[in-house]
Amino acid sequence: MLNKDKEDVGQDRISIMVVEDNEYMLDILVNSLKRLGFTRAQKAKNGKEAVEYLKLTSKGFSAAVEPIDIVISDFIMSPVSGVHLLQWLRDDKQSPSRFMPFIMLSGAADRVNVEASRDHGVNDFMAK
Repeated sequence: MLNKDKEDVGQDRISIMVVEDNEYMLDILVNSLKRLGFTRAQKAKNGKEAVEYLKLTSKGFSAAVEPIDIVISDFIMSPVSGVHLLQWLRDDKQSPSRFMPFIMLSGAADRVNVEASRDHGVNDFMAK
């Protein structure tokens, strides 16, 4: 029989950044991740805030800045959208990892947005 303790699965070792401009949805997402055992969740209120944080992780700052393993981001945000955040992560020299897993979320999960995300290297696209 499989033991599904957090220690065996490793959720408590994975750091996730959730990027969402709607504070209510941001809290729902982070709380849902915590209930699933992902205790290391960072919040960013938009793509710009996420880029600023991720730049710090690529410079090897102190323990106050936790490296991120996975990004979960909303698609439609301002001033930096989820697809622009994804493009920065995949292409910029200051990106901490061009291959970091990236999950895009959107209430506007139409073909154009899904294809734009795919074309920029998203790992998965989920409809809200």
